[in-house]
Amino acid sequence: MLYTQYKDAALKHLQACKTALHGLSGTVSTTNKDALLLDIFYLSGYTLECIINYAIYKRVGFALNTNVEQLQSVTYNIGFYKTPRGTNHNFNYWISQHEFHKNSALLNTLLPGNQIPLINTTIPISLIIQRMIFDTWAGRRNNSHWRPKLRYEIGTPFTQNDIEEFVIFTELVYIELLNIA
Repeated sequence: MLYTQYKDAALKHLQACKTALHGLSGTVSTTNKDALLLDIFYLSGYTLECIINYAIYKRVGFALNTNVEQLQSVTYNIGFYKTPRGTNHNFNYWISQHEFHKNSALLNTLLPGNQIPLINTTIPISLIIQRMIFDTWAGRRNNSHWRPKLRYEIGTPFTQNDIEEFVIFTELVYIELLNIA
């Protein structure tokens, strides 16, 4: 896989979220609506993960025609794997394990002075978005935050308005990262 495919996947997932939200304006059963909202929530978070990964690869100057699994940068302390085969090095940041929050923090260091919500943690974001993204919220463990395993769950604690706000937020971060990366 090439790192530009992260950007392509992010766009595909974002478009699917927007289309699915539009579809909710029609007649949808409550059960189907809940399942669709959870899928939109999951795909929105996955959109963020993909566009963040794309921006990281681009900022570290990774070669366009090289498989993403070849990423090993001691300079930035990042690899595709935590401990690449044939090495004894343990990277602080790695792409393969969906370390969403760690990779956001790394991207913030790669983009000094950025004003992108989520990437720059000093930029305020709404409380509902914080609850949707972070695994600790209001000082306690938050089990309703976005995570890869969400795709196996049923139901969401968030309303349609919350999910719509998350999709809008996701699109904002997506656009900002495309413009800056």
